[in-house]
Amino acid sequence: MANIIPNISREKLALFNDLHDNRAKHWETFSIEDYNFIPSIVEKYAESAHFIYELIQNADDALATSATFIVYDDKLIFKHNGEKQFTISKFGDKTGKRGDINSITGFAFSSKKDDCNTIGKFGVGFKSVYQYSNTPKIYDDKFWFKIENYIIPTLLESDHELRNQGETLFEFDFKGDYINSKNEIINRLHNLNKPNLFVKNLKVINWMESGKDNHQYKKECMYCGSSEG
Repeated sequence: MANIIPNISREKLALFNDLHDNRAKHWETFSIEDYNFIPSIVEKYAESAHFIYELIQNADDALATSATFIVYDDKLIFKHNGEKQFTISKFGDKTGKRGDINSITGFAFSSKKDDCNTIGKFGVGFKSVYQYSNTPKIYDDKFWFKIENYIIPTLLESDHELRNQGETLFEFDFKGDYINSKNEIINRLHNLNKPNLFVKNLKVINWMESGKDNHQYKKECMYCGSSEG
């Protein structure tokens, strides 16, 4: 574990707390039956473990060269070495680039426009994770937080023991039928269709079931010789 306190400035902490308070206030409305559209958006993904692709794409957008999935009986860990880590912006501000924490806790919003050097588009696709986990947790060098009720970011008090300095780590505790969740995710990881082919930066994607052998998708040069002669 990196035994450090997140390096959040007073300004960023104020932005985070303001986002938390506003999201919590909005949840009071969204949780009313007539307005509770969020579960219906989450459940629209019939394809099991769809969020795996979202995690891979966003790791690539964060300029990661290596990413790892670890599947436990009761949770999934995903981490990568991307240079770009989570940002935050003022709640409701539409004049600048939306922060990544704003994006991942919102719906129909994205931090990704024309700038490829962002963490990426944490849009509706990421929301399919809520089919498997009620409260995702996210850790990087500056922010340790969880997402409650789909949209509310809440700071955590300590870093994750499996995260190394410079890494971004996601933890998804399974809800409901743990065995079914685990099996669907393992099946998805077993059957990823050339996941390195359409990404720019990721060279290696590792995945393993806790206590078992490592599996690897690796981007390799098919012909690395000179084109001359």
